[in-house]
Amino acid sequence: MLQDFIPLPCFLRSQIVNVHQERSNPSSNAQNISKIGKNIVVLVYGSYYKEVLLKDLVDGYCTNSTHIKVVRSHTCVEHDAVILHFIEYDRFLRECVGDRYQKKKTMVIFAMEPPWSVKLTMHIEPTDQNYYILTYSYHRSSLLRSTYFEFYRENSWLNTTLLWNEFTNRKKAGVSTISDCQQNHTVRIDYIKRLSNMFPVDRYGACVDKIISNEEFKNLCPKYMFYLSFENSVCDDYITEKYCIPLKCGAIPVVMSNGHNLVHLILGSYINALDYESPEHLAQHLSKVSTNFTLYQRYFIWIKYYKIKPCKFYSNICEMLDLIYQNTLAPLEDKGLSELTNVSSCLSGDDMSKYL
Repeated sequence: MLQDFIPLPCFLRSQIVNVHQERSNPSSNAQNISKIGKNIVVLVYGSYYKEVLLKDLVDGYCTNSTHIKVVRSHTCVEHDAVILHFIEYDRFLRECVGDRYQKKKTMVIFAMEPPWSVKLTMHIEPTDQNYYILTYSYHRSSLLRSTYFEFYRENSWLNTTLLWNEFTNRKKAGVSTISDCQQNHTVRIDYIKRLSNMFPVDRYGACVDKIISNEEFKNLCPKYMFYLSFENSVCDDYITEKYCIPLKCGAIPVVMSNGHNLVHLILGSYINALDYESPEHLAQHLSKVSTNFTLYQRYFIWIKYYKIKPCKFYSNICEMLDLIYQNTLAPLEDKGLSELTNVSSCLSGDDMSKYL
């Protein structure tokens, strides 16, 4: 995932005054963990795609959490609750669930991928009764919610002179970066191929054998007017940093999204490919926007009312610890668990093909 490494262009940078600090003091945002005398051990099991899962989750991050001991391990250790990435679920059950775990415990499953991907990897059976499972995901139905980006209301102003300079200086048209080449759940690769026949799109990523580093992309992004923010699936609530990245570098995101997901985006900040009958019709609109400053300016009016935060995971670690603690006292089941593997919440390949 691309992190917040892209510098703001001048017309955005000049407006940022008294922007709220991003989690400037962890303890100031912390929840008060319940204190009734019971100590618990929370195991963070395995990793997140070979990286640290929820790296902010350390002892002392939250105020009044002295009754919770956080332990990280790739092997089985005694615990009262466990947090793991969905990819680690099957391995955890094979290696760690046995006769020694007689009491039903709490498990938090972290899953930020579309349902078809989770379903392929994680196999939860009705007989898996060793844990009370809580979900931590982008789904609105999850008890614990994490997102790939955040924005907030803040009135500002739009410098049209600087915006005009951006309009004239961005010599390149469209760009895409795709390294997940599967097409069972999307038509984005074929769509971009057809689009590029009528509108210039520079393609990067493993799918075109043109992989670029984060640093290289940092220098490229501000040169483009449009960034094709096409996800690997069109699923309810599933929107990644692909929407956030162009906003941070001053490009216009071109999304491929159903109406359900548009409520998560800033109104007027994007172009939705699914609003057009075909790639050719979208190409016509992009051509108009790239040559008409009045049209181009419409996609930046949002700057007068919103600020976009750095592109990264947003989650409330302290809320999670509080819920885990409460769950060890009064267990509950997360009704959002079924959404992690609910493929019916996604548009199928056939649904998507009608836009080609």
